[in-house]
Amino acid sequence: MIRNKLLTIVIGCLFLGGCTVSNEEQGANFSDSLIVVSGAQKIRYIKFEGTGQLFFEIKVDYPAKTVLEEISKKLESKGWQHLPEDYLNPGLASSHVRGWTDFIDATKSPRRKVYQWLAQWKNKNGDILWCTLNYSYSLTAEPDLKDLTVSEAFLPAKLASEARKQVIEIISHKKATTGSTNQSSRQ
Repeated sequence: MIRNKLLTIVIGCLFLGGCTVSNEEQGANFSDSLIVVSGAQKIRYIKFEGTGQLFFEIKVDYPAKTVLEEISKKLESKGWQHLPEDYLNPGLASSHVRGWTDFIDATKSPRRKVYQWLAQWKNKNGDILWCTLNYSYSLTAEPDLKDLTVSEAFLPAKLASEARKQVIEIISHKKATTGSTNQSSRQ
């Protein structure tokens, strides 16, 4: 039961974006690893079960090289190191390695084309910082690669470590279940 709650907390923090909202003046109550870049607009901070999130928008042409450089430099100056693999998906290269990806978001109507940069950093304490950059436009409209949305999520080491263990357990369990099913069907 505790494990399910932990995954719910992590998923809620990283992907749902709903929790205690603070305005940008209250950003001082959040981890200084949540980096607001020059020119950011519509800045929102969120707290949820010991985690912190930052959202903002900025007008910058794809591939947002200046935004990525500013975030990276500020984090590295604070001792953070980029992770070459996705923290919750070992074996999957992060955007630090593979760069931008793109996909069609069919959950929206009309469908949207999304360009995404997604990666994490880790500090000496084991805290994890997720960073996601997105450009998105309707498939029925002209491509718009100037309006960038940035979300960052800070997870303390204990929470991040537990979430990673749980995800790996789930993946291992699914592989074991699938492997035994495949083996049974061969006999």
